[in-house]
Amino acid sequence: MKKLLALAVLALTAAAAMGEGTDKKEELRYNPDPNPAFCIARGFTNLASGWLEIPRCIIYDNTETPFLGWFTGLGSGIGLTVARVLDGVYDIVSFGSSGASLHSDKFPDLVFEAIWVPKTE
Repeated sequence: MKKLLALAVLALTAAAAMGEGTDKKEELRYNPDPNPAFCIARGFTNLASGWLEIPRCIIYDNTETPFLGWFTGLGSGIGLTVARVLDGVYDIVSFGSSGASLHSDKFPDLVFEAIWVPKTE
């Protein structure tokens, strides 16, 4: 029963966090003054999905520099995973009262909002 409840809470927080996105690609996605409920949902979502930074960085770096991107992407992915997980813990521990911590245009609120493949010219 506890596992089912934890799964339901995780699904609800992920749904709430993903609902904050915008449809416009060029619009600023970073919200400098989010509400506490969003911060707590973002914290749980970042705890659960922070590991996705590793494949995201490998894909991104490998697109820019084939073969070498596997190694640079792995390194930057591990670093961003640690940053995203620690930021999720910070959001949860502060009960969302701290607002944004590490988040900016280059480090979006969720890994799902980050750029996975660089723009080609």
